[in-house]
Amino acid sequence: MLKYINKTYELGRRLVKGPRHSSAHQTRGDKFATGATRPSTPRREKRPKARIKEINILQLNICGITKKKTELAKILHENKVNVALLQETLNSTTDLHITGYTSYACGCTSCRGIATYMSNDLTADITNPTVNSPTDVQKCILWLNGKKWAIYNVYNPPTNTCRIDDLQENIYHNTILARDFNGHSLLWGYQDTNNTGKYLDEVCTTTNLSIQQNENSPQTLRHRAHNSQPT
Repeated sequence: MLKYINKTYELGRRLVKGPRHSSAHQTRGDKFATGATRPSTPRREKRPKARIKEINILQLNICGITKKKTELAKILHENKVNVALLQETLNSTTDLHITGYTSYACGCTSCRGIATYMSNDLTADITNPTVNSPTDVQKCILWLNGKKWAIYNVYNPPTNTCRIDDLQENIYHNTILARDFNGHSLLWGYQDTNNTGKYLDEVCTTTNLSIQQNENSPQTLRHRAHNSQPT
């Protein structure tokens, strides 16, 4: 005589072990599988991206970057420089990489070399308006806080009269020229005036651009070879 045992079982579980008891985790899993409820997961709060309120620009005639890159990187990071505009890099074979920055070297083959470093948290477009021209120019179009900025990195050799073909307007907005023009003028402390100095004076009198350095400005660099400061 067969005796019927009323005992429930689940797939993969022997009857002798008895019915499997559902745990709280399984119950939630069953509900999730049937679409009844969804397990709640904590939302991660997005940290707001730091907003740059102003541009910190470094302009430097570095006179050869090969042996000075480590010191340059320290200056950039300690002073939180956003844009670095270098002249006379002499960098035809030097790796310009510095952590946290993107480097842009000029495309000239016969110049002294200029380079622009842009911090990676900025959006910018760097172009070289002049190639193998006596006056070496890089142009940076930078977007910051909804404003468009034009920043020029310029190096003009001492024996050349500076001319910047890109400057054809009379009114400029959010425009910065950071440079070593090798221009002499009484306006910024020289005892003489050369043709480049006259050109810069003409630019200032015919446009709304102005020179921020004058004869009373503190000197930031004394060139050992020429005993002069860059302008």
